[in-house]
Amino acid sequence: MKNILVKINFSVPFIPQQMSIDSILKIITVKRKYRLGLTPAAKKMKEMIALMSRGETVKVNGAWDKENWVHIRLVVYRPHVRCDAQNVLKLICDALQDGLGIDDSNFWIHEIQPLVDPENPRVDIYVWQES
Repeated sequence: MKNILVKINFSVPFIPQQMSIDSILKIITVKRKYRLGLTPAAKKMKEMIALMSRGETVKVNGAWDKENWVHIRLVVYRPHVRCDAQNVLKLICDALQDGLGIDDSNFWIHEIQPLVDPENPRVDIYVWQES
């Protein structure tokens, strides 16, 4: 049986206007070439998630290992059924990469559970690493 080395659990608001694919990415022109970049609202959300991931770490039996798998589970409480729960994944992974200092190729996404909570839409983020 594996031991949990470190873990973090926190929630961020689910704002459909900031978490639709159109509001996360925008086309940027650089030297007459087009590429996708984050919108200002998406950058703000990414910074908030990165900051929270740094501050919420609970060291159970060690510290983050940059070579081991980082396990992720997301519970997305949408305001209504029509919101897409999967659009937030890349933004959250990029933010966690910035916050934890671990390459997102080491992330193991276990689950994205979409639920509906019109009173309190949010994303619960569970991250842990095993020995």
